[in-house]
Amino acid sequence: YMASSVERMSDRGEDTINQTWKFLRRKLRSILPYHLLFNLIMWGITIVRRYPLEDCLQRISCFFFLPVVGFNEGEWMLGVEWYIGYMLFVMLLVFPLLYRFFPFVTGYLAPVASVCLYGYIAITHHRVMNSSFRMIESFAGILLGITVYTCVKYLKSRKEELNGLTRFIIRIYPLISVALSIGYMNTFLPTALQPLLILFLASGLVITFEQEGIVSRTGLLNCRPVYWMGRVSVSVYLIQNITRLTVKKLLNGQPVVLVFTAEFFVTILCGVIAYGIVQRITAQKNGQ
Repeated sequence: YMASSVERMSDRGEDTINQTWKFLRRKLRSILPYHLLFNLIMWGITIVRRYPLEDCLQRISCFFFLPVVGFNEGEWMLGVEWYIGYMLFVMLLVFPLLYRFFPFVTGYLAPVASVCLYGYIAITHHRVMNSSFRMIESFAGILLGITVYTCVKYLKSRKEELNGLTRFIIRIYPLISVALSIGYMNTFLPTALQPLLILFLASGLVITFEQEGIVSRTGLLNCRPVYWMGRVSVSVYLIQNITRLTVKKLLNGQPVVLVFTAEFFVTILCGVIAYGIVQRITAQKNGQ
């Protein structure tokens, strides 16, 4: 999405700094209301449970995603926000390069650097997902995403040249890549397979974004409920740590299946409620 938004700009190369901050504001617009709301809730929980004053002050850094760059321990953040924080800081570094040198970054730097970075993490840490090199891992992920975008453009330009067998393989390929990824997450295969798995999944995304896969071509996902779930997903994603920890505390000692089911439904319910609250506040603010 970063690459596509830059490509649509007709005046690339002018006022890079201003364009970078504009890009950041656009990215934060959908996240910020939920980020602030849920971090305020966590801050309130810290105070109510009478944590030391130092802990309450430490949590302030989470409002600015600072733990991901070393200002504090990452454990202070809402569990899933480490990913958003890393991506935001990496995008701030990559966007100016992409804005000024678009052909060079998309056609050369992104594919070469992403493979090299994943290889470096794999050889030094023996895994590339949830490694100790999360900032480098985030750089590799962003650059791989740009590479996927470039490959999508290439596939579009060559679509008419594909024969029947190639089209069939392309249509089932995304399902195969997703199935293998899910299978890996639920098995005990060696972590050494992670670099290849990521590249395999990324290549499946190329076909998915080109809408050439079986599911994409049926149009099943092109409907209002799916788009609504997409809008709600940010709220559900960010609130999950609060709800999961709360449910585990309340249902301590209960069967695992019951706890998991309660976590799932409470997280969805609270995420939808939070989404509704934020949307109503936003609508009232825009109405004024």
